[in-house]
Amino acid sequence: MPKILVLDDSKAIADYISAILRGNGYECESLSHPTRLLSTLSNNQYDLLLLDIYMPEIDGIKLLKQIRADARFHGLDIIIVSSITDEYIVAQCLMDGANDYIKKPINDVILNARVHACLERQQLSKTRQALSQSSSNYQTMINNTRDGVMGFDGKGVITFSNDTLTKLFGYDRAWLVGKRVTTLMPEVFDRVKQDRGGEYRQQDMQRMMGIGREVIASKADASLFPIEFTVNQVQQGERLGFIGIVRDLSERRQHQKRILQFSRLMDSSLNEIYMFDSSTLTFIEVNKGGRDNLGYAMAELKTMTPLDIEPELTQELFEKKLSGLRSGTDNKIEFVTHHQRKDGSLYTVEVHLQLMPEEPPIFVAIILDISQRKKIEEQLECAQKQLFQSQKLESLGTLAGGIAHDFNNILAIIEGNTELALDDAQEGSEQSEHLHNILTASAKAVSLIKQILAFGRSEVAAFSAINLVDVIAEALHLVRPLIPANIEITQNIAASHPVIMGDKTQIHQIFTNIINNAVQAMEQGGGLISIAIEDDDEYVSMSIADTGSGIPLGDQANIFDPFFTSKALGKGTGLGLSVAHQLVEHHKGSISLKSSSTAGSHFVIKIPKSAQPLAEVNANSREVLHGSGRILVVDDEAELRDLCQLILQSAGYRVVTEENAEAALRRFQRQPNDVDLVLTDYAMPGMSGGELATALLSIRPLLPIILLTGFTKKFSQEQAQEMGIRYLLKPLKRAALLAAVGEKLSAPKSLK
Repeated sequence: MPKILVLDDSKAIADYISAILRGNGYECESLSHPTRLLSTLSNNQYDLLLLDIYMPEIDGIKLLKQIRADARFHGLDIIIVSSITDEYIVAQCLMDGANDYIKKPINDVILNARVHACLERQQLSKTRQALSQSSSNYQTMINNTRDGVMGFDGKGVITFSNDTLTKLFGYDRAWLVGKRVTTLMPEVFDRVKQDRGGEYRQQDMQRMMGIGREVIASKADASLFPIEFTVNQVQQGERLGFIGIVRDLSERRQHQKRILQFSRLMDSSLNEIYMFDSSTLTFIEVNKGGRDNLGYAMAELKTMTPLDIEPELTQELFEKKLSGLRSGTDNKIEFVTHHQRKDGSLYTVEVHLQLMPEEPPIFVAIILDISQRKKIEEQLECAQKQLFQSQKLESLGTLAGGIAHDFNNILAIIEGNTELALDDAQEGSEQSEHLHNILTASAKAVSLIKQILAFGRSEVAAFSAINLVDVIAEALHLVRPLIPANIEITQNIAASHPVIMGDKTQIHQIFTNIINNAVQAMEQGGGLISIAIEDDDEYVSMSIADTGSGIPLGDQANIFDPFFTSKALGKGTGLGLSVAHQLVEHHKGSISLKSSSTAGSHFVIKIPKSAQPLAEVNANSREVLHGSGRILVVDDEAELRDLCQLILQSAGYRVVTEENAEAALRRFQRQPNDVDLVLTDYAMPGMSGGELATALLSIRPLLPIILLTGFTKKFSQEQAQEMGIRYLLKPLKRAALLAAVGEKLSAPKSLK
């Protein structure tokens, strides 16, 4: 039974406290004469002293220090019982060796609780001391423990270490003994003070006893790692020493981190996650998503393997899949299979499987339920087939619109730089010939894009009253240099009023495509192409006949189908006649064919006549090759931006550039009168050229603006006219660009 002494200068209080403690089964004595305390302690064996520090005969704090300085009372615990409220004094008492503090007036419950806790700690300490006496057995035990163990004295000097500790820190035992504990753990005693002799203060060390403290330790190679350090007090002869137990927390921390991460993943994932044993294949854990989808409880799943939910897999096949993971050949495997729910229903899953290097190893599978995705994919595939069969024109139109802008931008760069290079090439030279070949090839590419756009109904047509004879004469002038000299061309014009509502570019395309077809039919031996134009009350008719090889009768029904060609690979795209057919339909006309192997091919095109007057041609219009003024060029493509700048500067203009509409707008807002004309691309990241034009005109309504685009359906010629800006399609010849700039700058303000 623990023995307690209560000292208070008030006998009534001392007796009162003693009565409370005796009522709880403690052996307790009271003392009201402070001067007799030391003699009483010397003549009796007490486990606990309850000490008042405010007494008239003696200073209680001084008395506390005397007791702690006397080695005879080393095992005596002291609880301060006082009415003081000054926290500093309380803290000082605790630092001077008090084990606890109880404030007056006395609360029975608090008193009993504090006394009980103090005696419990004391008993625990005595137990440790008793255990530490068996040094021989203890030494054997610590040398075989998995934790590092060290002994150190009151100054923190290491006196011994076990094998685990030396391996853990990487030091030799002979070097380690004699070094301070702080060499290994710099922060371990940061709250423990030393006396003048270098000894760690006993009361500070007492607070560390038996408590595992996590600190950062340093190895011999200076690397840091986390440990748990527990200190116990032992008797070393006549002196007290300490035993430190070091447990490496590196693996535990990593394991805790992995568990935490995986736990969060498991809890939050909507996918199914399985963990199963690498040997027995039985499930260890299945997340909520997996249990809900399968319909099994976790208790049921722990008696099952993946083979129980995958009817398509046999044991042999599954083991074959796992073999690569077991051998380390594969980091993970993926496959699609079907899982079977508890109710027997099947669903399609995509399995991502890995072998985790745990001890023992476990398989982790992430399962994606792709049944809905598969269903959607099947529906989409069916819809795509239907779309391909029934809407070929629309799908090609979408494709054409998607590539036309970028392709035309590329062609604009090629043509523009080629024209600039021609300025430096001597006319008639080999270099000049090569550059002209580039322009010819580029023109063919432009023509091909126009065919694709026209076929896909993506090209924007500009219909007006045009003279078909004039347009065909212009087109023939353009294509004649490309036709071999052994092919003769004749014309028979018998039309009195060959005016139609049409698009000049598209008429060019119709004519060129049919002429190209005729040329290819006669490329071996040459021949004759006959062109005739006539009109009646309703239609203007154009016929193009050749003396080539003709079109086989079996192919004639398909010649206007897209991508149909009877030519050898590389000789045709199969788009020429189909595009011509589409463009004729755009003009509300018709196209027919008569062909045989002996008479060649004869195409007849009929387009409704128009009573509209022909568009007036400005006799004073001419190409403006040089000019003056300050022009702002806006294009997100550096090559096009630089090209425009070079062309304009070479023509005498001062040019500033911006790579996006936002920057151009900011520049203009700062100096709205600093530019005479804005030349902007339409399709740019962020603000488009159309939006930029609107913003600029809101600031300066009469600002001349030219908008360039490779292709867009979002902005039309009509919209440009309504806004009072010029709308041009890329690629654009240098002369056409300079002419447009000159016309825009020289136009009356009200017309800009």
